[in-house]
Amino acid sequence: MRIMTIHKSKGLEFPVVIVPDLQRKFISRSQLAVFVRGLGMGLKLPDRQGTLRESARFRRIARADAALERAELKRVLYVALTRAERRIILSAVARTTQTAKDLRNASGWLDWARHLFGLTGSPREWPAETCLGETCLHVCLDEEPAGAPAAAVRPGTNLPEEPATALPPLLQRNLAPVPARETRPLLLSPSALGEFAECPRRYFYAHVYRLPVPPEMAAADQTREAGEASAPAAIAPRDLGTAFHRFMEILPGCQDWSVALQQALRDSLPPHLWQEAAELMRQWAGRYAGSSLHAESLAADSDLREWSFQYRLLAAAAPLPAVWLSGQADRVLFYPDGTLGIVDYKTDQLTLASLQQKTAHYRLQLAGYALAAQAVFGLPVRDARLYFVRLGQAATIDVAVAELTTAENELRGIAGFLRNHTEEADYACRLSHCPLCPFQTVCLGE
Repeated sequence: MRIMTIHKSKGLEFPVVIVPDLQRKFISRSQLAVFVRGLGMGLKLPDRQGTLRESARFRRIARADAALERAELKRVLYVALTRAERRIILSAVARTTQTAKDLRNASGWLDWARHLFGLTGSPREWPAETCLGETCLHVCLDEEPAGAPAAAVRPGTNLPEEPATALPPLLQRNLAPVPARETRPLLLSPSALGEFAECPRRYFYAHVYRLPVPPEMAAADQTREAGEASAPAAIAPRDLGTAFHRFMEILPGCQDWSVALQQALRDSLPPHLWQEAAELMRQWAGRYAGSSLHAESLAADSDLREWSFQYRLLAAAAPLPAVWLSGQADRVLFYPDGTLGIVDYKTDQLTLASLQQKTAHYRLQLAGYALAAQAVFGLPVRDARLYFVRLGQAATIDVAVAELTTAENELRGIAGFLRNHTEEADYACRLSHCPLCPFQTVCLGE
């Protein structure tokens, strides 16, 4: 008798072959990632609670991987069944009478054999002989004898019950169930809602799965949108934005804008980037310091810079959480006539041709700032403006009562969708946005 693996038996033949353990289940792998040549890699991604969930790309590639794995199992079984010259003995322990509904869902080779020979129901009901062409299957059952001893009783299962003893009050309180707390509110930033309006699937990856966007991908995203050369790689666009926002904070208290710029660079960037950043930002800073927007800001009675707020969009409705708009407006101006002005500074790379489109992209964000400011200060908003630093251009968002009401309804509609949907398939993919998306490696783009 020779014992060997199926792979070792390739090319050999024997008068009688025994293939044991047919009931062994196919290996079910719990993969974090799956790769198939030609299709790429699919990843499991964490949701808000940190639980790994299958992305659409993962499921698609995993199905292809499973099909390839089953094809390989069929080839291995074919090798095993063709090694015998006269007789082959298939051995298995049938622990259940259930059989998979089809071959695709088969859990092991025993399921395949049942389907192949049409064996259904309990093994006791199988015919003694079943033929498939010139191949005949002889079924021999080796069952447990009827008089087998019963399973031993576990120790302690028949002990008499002891009378219940009252616990001390402190122990009772510590052992009592913990009362369920109200669901944690869902906080949405205005910029995230704008991202949802642009592409819901991108929002899902960024804010539900919370996938990080590599800095170089974010920079490439902006460069493709602008159709122009990006800033030197030594200074990330985010760092330039931080430095300019610091400049805006310092400027009102300085007579010379260049002094404010130097101070902002020292406050925001490491020393080795000061000179390079100054060369980039000098034109931006000088252009803004001479703008009408800056003059109007100085004429306001007062202002708030980097104003943080929270504005409730939806109340809690068990088991759904409350939804709050949470963000930070760059500047809130208090005009002499008792009205408010909202100013948001943007360092996006863009062209004059794309200015209108980019302004529309930020409409909901500025409307959210205006709604929050009205609610907190009890004053009407007179204007809300975007200032695009690289272009030196200001763009105005309509904040009439009707427009703000429409925007608030849109924000609440989006908030209602977001708190009710946590599955990737619920978030549509805007195909027009795909060339600019940093999540192409996990999204199917459909």
